[in-house]
Amino acid sequence: MSATFINTVGFPTTLEEFEDYVFNTGVCCDVELLLRNTTDSVFSWTCLKSAKIGDFCYFYQTKRALTHARRLKREFDKTSGMYSSEDRADLLAAFETADGIYNLCGGRIFATGRVKSEPEYVDVEEESHFRGGKFFVDIGDIHVLKNPIPLENFNDFIRIAQRSVTPLSSNQAGKLAELINSKKEENDCDDLESVVETFGKEGKKRQYYTTRYERDPKIRKAAIKAHRKKYGALPCHVCGFDYEKTYGEHGRGFIEVHHIKPLSSKDEEVEVNPETDLVCLCANCHRMIHRSGILTPNELIFLFSGNTRCRG
Repeated sequence: MSATFINTVGFPTTLEEFEDYVFNTGVCCDVELLLRNTTDSVFSWTCLKSAKIGDFCYFYQTKRALTHARRLKREFDKTSGMYSSEDRADLLAAFETADGIYNLCGGRIFATGRVKSEPEYVDVEEESHFRGGKFFVDIGDIHVLKNPIPLENFNDFIRIAQRSVTPLSSNQAGKLAELINSKKEENDCDDLESVVETFGKEGKKRQYYTTRYERDPKIRKAAIKAHRKKYGALPCHVCGFDYEKTYGEHGRGFIEVHHIKPLSSKDEEVEVNPETDLVCLCANCHRMIHRSGILTPNELIFLFSGNTRCRG
């Protein structure tokens, strides 16, 4: 018998993370990524340890997403001279899109999906927004609800957990399914579609370097494993900085992953080879690669080596 759970979807918590979403994938957050899904899209997502193929899940955007978005917008408004006019316009448009998406999805269940793989435990302790390891599955058959269900419609029989996954009993799952089915014919409109299409319609066409693959825990794990096997440690591919050598046990296992294969559009699907399409970088070099357009790792190595010689 299949089980049901709810995945809580938040919002980037730092301006740097928000920039990664906007400049690398052309979306403002994971909610927009789901709204822009294609019929055959599959996403790696947190799950219950007991999840099985065929299990049903709902996606819920937390009310705290608006708090994070507005705080980041205030931080952004205080910046001056940090962005090109094009980058600044794209970030402003993304904040507007985030507001529109929250008005429709915030504090609501907005999409459904099905588990497509067995759970895999991934140690993501090095990620600041996770605590310890988590279980992940591939989720597909994504269906966006045209009438997202507000929390107040179901909080009398479901309490959304503070953690990212809320398991549902068969009774809770049945009541929620009945509630969603009862809303099917109401307010049949394309609001969700119109909101996500407001972003990126005009201006220079970008090449996207997909954060989706940088964040996929299974792909990240494979890339880090290959990097460690090659170097015997986790030094930055560009500058050689090693967190463990510098910070000891506190820095053990910390490294960021950068996807180097450009895409012609943010919706394009690609085959990813963790050994050749991803590189491990320190936070400084990752930031420099994405600053004012995207450099290749070799271009950044050239800049770093040249300036190192000048300093010597």
